[in-house]
Amino acid sequence: MFDVIREGKYLRTFIVVGSSENCVPRILNDFGDKFPRLLTLDLSNSGISELPRLIGKLKHLRCLQLQNTKIRQFPKSICNLYLLQTPGLRNCYDLEELPRKIKNLRKLRHIDLVMTCNPCRNDCSLKFAISKRSALSIHTCKKGIGELANLNNLNGELLISGLEHVNDMEEAVHAHLASKKFLEKGWDGLVSMNCSQFCGSNTASFRSLKKLHLERLDMLHRWDGDNICSFPSLLELVVKKCQKLELVAHKLPSLTKMTVEGSPNFCGLRNFPSLTHVNVTESGEWIWGSWSGLSSPISIILSKLPTVHLPSGPRWFHSSLQRLDISHCKNLECMPEDWPPCNLSHFSVRHCPQLHKLPSGIRHLRALEDLEIIDCGQLTCLPDLDRLTSLLWMEISNCGSIQFLPYLPSSMQFLSINNCPQLRLSCMKEGSLDQAKIKRIFSVWIDGAEVFSSADESRFVIPAKLQKG
Repeated sequence: MFDVIREGKYLRTFIVVGSSENCVPRILNDFGDKFPRLLTLDLSNSGISELPRLIGKLKHLRCLQLQNTKIRQFPKSICNLYLLQTPGLRNCYDLEELPRKIKNLRKLRHIDLVMTCNPCRNDCSLKFAISKRSALSIHTCKKGIGELANLNNLNGELLISGLEHVNDMEEAVHAHLASKKFLEKGWDGLVSMNCSQFCGSNTASFRSLKKLHLERLDMLHRWDGDNICSFPSLLELVVKKCQKLELVAHKLPSLTKMTVEGSPNFCGLRNFPSLTHVNVTESGEWIWGSWSGLSSPISIILSKLPTVHLPSGPRWFHSSLQRLDISHCKNLECMPEDWPPCNLSHFSVRHCPQLHKLPSGIRHLRALEDLEIIDCGQLTCLPDLDRLTSLLWMEISNCGSIQFLPYLPSSMQFLSINNCPQLRLSCMKEGSLDQAKIKRIFSVWIDGAEVFSSADESRFVIPAKLQKG
């Protein structure tokens, strides 16, 4: 054959069709010398079980197709094919490992490992498993996560197991997983997670993991766990756009912050003893059913809920709650008179266009330091605040129907009023009651300009909100 192909040094593509197992290695032995400019080599459907070590001489090779072969492993020299982009290994059920130095193939874009032709088998013997050992043997298929560092052109799917063996954050960062921008989401078929599938049935699994982010898992219904498995260091859990997720039942003893966003079927929280910060956005009304299960919440942020009327009763008043934000609840009309919880230091109501009244319970918030009322166009008045002896800072913005200021406490340091035409007129009118009210405040800003500043700086206190910039 080589005698027939006289100009082999210019050959770009070579396809072997229907060769015997013995024939192919014999053909390949001289490839490096005969076809030095070869770009594509296709040995698919042949009986080949191994490649000759001289395969590494094909320095220009971009595409190597070995579909439906019995290949088991690769010679080390394949890692010298620095321009290789596409190894085709479809239906290579006997493949045991990829060479350790595959990380040198920086042009690698796609490894085809799809298994389709054998109904009795649905995967190959190859897995990217992270080893417990730092010194890796070339005879094992277990790798360190750093082996993926330079493979930024990978396309399709990537499955990694043994993540519990990643020692620290630096080792994980070295893998540069965020740079694998061509990978598509190992997730559309994920219906549930449990300890045997995800955690590895190991009480020590993910012992250093501090934050877990679940996003766009369209078919995921629940995450279950057994009594002996926990994520001992997990502090933050983010659930985002998981349309069918109903429940997180796994034990998370150290969880302090949970965010649920765009997950309308989520039905509630189990008892997480350390949970202090809850952020719920566009995810139904389950928070009201889970409210009493929060042991000691410090901050609760609620946004884009379909709620019309907030529930009332003493069970809503956690003495530990310091921050409550309610925003973008377009159907919210009113709050119970006994709202909000009495130990708040920050209370914010924003972008609630149907809200026509604030609860009189605000007058009892003796610890309140910071109050925001923004974009609530139906509000016509505010309850008197003169009993709020800790109030330092207040903002009223885009509330065009409010005509007058409430009575304010002597503790007030800063007042900001924006895009409230009637309130502006009342405050700027010489000799008006509202003007007398604002003259007791250290600094007053209206529509972005400071209109009043007290000369008595001896009682000036910078609120914590402004200290943070």
